[in-house]
Amino acid sequence: MSRRKERQRRRDADSVHATRPENPPHPAVLALSEKFGPPKINLRQAELLDGYGYNQGEYAQRPIAHNMPWHVSREDLDYYWSVFSFMSDEPGSLLFYLYPVALEFERDPALDASDGLLYVLDMNYSALQPLLREAEDAAAFAEGLNWMLTVGGPDGAAFWQCPNLIPLLTGEHAERVRLQAQRRA
Repeated sequence: MSRRKERQRRRDADSVHATRPENPPHPAVLALSEKFGPPKINLRQAELLDGYGYNQGEYAQRPIAHNMPWHVSREDLDYYWSVFSFMSDEPGSLLFYLYPVALEFERDPALDASDGLLYVLDMNYSALQPLLREAEDAAAFAEGLNWMLTVGGPDGAAFWQCPNLIPLLTGEHAERVRLQAQRRA
């Protein structure tokens, strides 16, 4: 292994949380994200795809090692907040990031990455279907979306712009999202 790769590997290892959190919120959503880890396309790789590989030195400087959902930090999501659309070829990577984005959205509903992930999940919903064939996976996916809806309310995340995800929403805010979508259609 080259020195450069070895240094990168050490930095990546130092930058992650080593253990799974105890008693995490929404364990089914965490299990779904774990199932697709490590992502085939991580946030940094998606940023490189965004720049056709040319912006390595400029925009993709933050090293990451997202092997498990709890390895994803708020700083990672803030740095690479707009790259989810470049994961469309690997929908499992999108499911991997559902838990960390929902968790950080719960901590701060102003998280920019949340809307980007929702839009891309909506756009790629048909590609996600084969990955959500098992009833528990489909239920965990819906739980993750409803978790975000409960945290942010109908105005906290742009669910009204996600027609493929709206049928999965339940609870007190779901009807308001449906009405918003109808009014704006």
